[in-house]
Amino acid sequence: MNLLKQRGLKYLIPATIAALLIFAVVWTFRQATTKVSASLPDVPAFEGEVGSRYFEFPETENTGLIPVVDNPSNWVTVLEDDFESGVIDGAKWNNYNPNNPGQILWGVRAVTNSQNPASQNSAWGIGGGSVGDGYTPGQDGYPANVDTWLRAGPYNIAGVVEGSLVFSYSVEADAGDNFRVAVSNDGSNWTTFDTTGTIDWTTSSISLTPYLNGNLLYVAFNFQSDDSGSLNKTGAFIDDVSIELRYPMQTHLPVIAHEPTPTPVATATPVATATPPPSNFYLDNFTNTIVPWNARRWTNGASYNLQHIPTNDCDGGRCGFLQLNVSNKSSYVLVSPMAQSRSIPYNVQTVAIFKEPENGHGYSIIFGGDWNGQPCPNANFTSCFNHYYEMRAEYNKNDSGPYINMKLKRIDSHDSNNQNIGPDLIPWTKVNASGWVKWDVTVNAQGKICIAANKAPVGDCVTDTTYLGNHYFGLMVRNNNLNGGARVKFDHYQIDWTTHSEELFEGVPTIHYTEETMPPSTTD
Repeated sequence: MNLLKQRGLKYLIPATIAALLIFAVVWTFRQATTKVSASLPDVPAFEGEVGSRYFEFPETENTGLIPVVDNPSNWVTVLEDDFESGVIDGAKWNNYNPNNPGQILWGVRAVTNSQNPASQNSAWGIGGGSVGDGYTPGQDGYPANVDTWLRAGPYNIAGVVEGSLVFSYSVEADAGDNFRVAVSNDGSNWTTFDTTGTIDWTTSSISLTPYLNGNLLYVAFNFQSDDSGSLNKTGAFIDDVSIELRYPMQTHLPVIAHEPTPTPVATATPVATATPPPSNFYLDNFTNTIVPWNARRWTNGASYNLQHIPTNDCDGGRCGFLQLNVSNKSSYVLVSPMAQSRSIPYNVQTVAIFKEPENGHGYSIIFGGDWNGQPCPNANFTSCFNHYYEMRAEYNKNDSGPYINMKLKRIDSHDSNNQNIGPDLIPWTKVNASGWVKWDVTVNAQGKICIAANKAPVGDCVTDTTYLGNHYFGLMVRNNNLNGGARVKFDHYQIDWTTHSEELFEGVPTIHYTEETMPPSTTD
């Protein structure tokens, strides 16, 4: 018995020491990583009315892509600012007011944030710029037509799985004057959270997780007043702002050798390869949101509105839409979620309807688009959708009634007005359809492209592989009518491939979605 005990202890003691060593190394590694949190902060959500706004910042020296960290693990703090430096840090923020450029901006004042006993300074929505520098909180009120923006980012969110914005704020404003927090994936199309009235200092949070579908993330604070302003109220303050992003946990364990280590054999350095496109399908039914669809390219001076139509506002038995309006003549807007399609073969399908149409109103299915991974769009539209295919549908009406013309273009370039240029691959072909139209653009493995509308082939198929190695896609609305803007609703957008897709090339347009198996957003 004593011998057995001795032998047991002989093996138990080294095993115990090894386990303790593993625990110590793992604990030390966990402590050494960049600011780790266990979960999203336990902070009340910001109570703001959700909306959207299109707003572009001018290009400045710090608008380039901001990396997070190398080899991130778990929670990483990418922004932290308590404004105790006494100034708006230009390395962290872009500060802009389109109504009074350089005159009234965000600035820092000696205003205490009651949520933080150590606070001595806070950012004030009108306290910066050549005019705002002279304002005193509680004395000067705030002027009319303020529109001050304080933007952080873009942050590289590739691989991020969760995120949070936490901040303290105080608002004293008239009805119609707004303090808002805004989030964007492209720096132009913003999801906004608006509030007004009087709110004493409070700490709130906004989950950034719904906005992690793209590769970039921007966050902004905005104070906006109407044409009267206020002589007696102070406007908006913010303080103690932080942005945290979470990556999948990376676990690193030490290797414990029980046998002599063999002489290592040199291995070739692996060559980095581009991330391949997905092998499965893409589906967006626009039921609850259109995030991350945003404008990526448009003609110079285009006036447009991209919005989500919720499921309580149905149209012809369909509910939940992406709607795009383009107001001025000879203009278009291209929108995209900046997601990748699968490699060919694939089938692109959407359902669309013209609203209050006029001759010259059009919409398009975009596929085969390029993107270099930088902010999309950038100032001169060179980062994405320089080349793509455009299946264009245009509304027409004559004495016999309304009809649609369709053609397929390959876009090779854009002119100085950003109009797209390229050859017609399938010429204008009449489509006997009106109302909701189901479109299929089917590309087989050899690059043969066929079009169908409401399950019927339109025009002849064509083979062109020039840009089929690009995998980004989208939608476009254009207005070539002088009298009225173009408005189009899209019900769903999907990219996939089934054995039935190949039948389109044989002249038998069997579409794999039937009326009974359409996605949940459709009820016809």
